[in-house]
Amino acid sequence: MALINESLLTDIKHKRDFVQKTGTGDLDTISGLDNIKDAIMRRIFTTPGSLVHRPTYGAGLKSYVGSPMTINTQQKLALTIQDQVLQEPRISKVNSIQFVNTDQEPEKVFLVVKVEVIGYGEVVAESVPFGEVF
Repeated sequence: MALINESLLTDIKHKRDFVQKTGTGDLDTISGLDNIKDAIMRRIFTTPGSLVHRPTYGAGLKSYVGSPMTINTQQKLALTIQDQVLQEPRISKVNSIQFVNTDQEPEKVFLVVKVEVIGYGEVVAESVPFGEVF
């Protein structure tokens, strides 16, 4: 029987500069639940059309940075996010999508996505505040 980390796959660790190296100089990798969370956020923040080989990949969250997060905007974005996240073959269900801000910094919005991972259960993926991403 496969271990849960094996079924959740391993990928190259993508961060802001896309160059995460290990002490040996190899590209760093990410596995298991961290890989799922990273894949969800990468899909949500990617602008549709920016990947030539996958033109419909991405929810385009970058285009909402600095925009007012009205109820209509949140609903539209949540539907787009749900559609995109359900295209990930390791995810069976989106339980919730929340836009959260704090009293200390109301201009910064966090995204919290709760999903059901096949063979595992609920996983929570959270973004950094929108204002700090770019």
